[in-house]
Amino acid sequence: MRAGLNLASNAVPDAMINPLFPAIVERHYTAGVGYKLEDAGEINAAITLAPKATANTPQGVVISHRQLNGQLMYSHPF
Repeated sequence: MRAGLNLASNAVPDAMINPLFPAIVERHYTAGVGYKLEDAGEINAAITLAPKATANTPQGVVISHRQLNGQLMYSHPF
């Protein structure tokens, strides 16, 4: 099992914010779990949640962004 937390400030200055690429997320949370299948391989699953972040562009447009990602993997060593 694993977990993570990222706390940061907005890396994009307000004067450079682009509504088509809202890279304004300031924090995200992650969790994952893995299970080894004897010597044959490993199954892993993970989820990432970035709560809603809001910013204003220089043109007065309010943009917001939130994200939820999931991942399911199978690894086979050789």
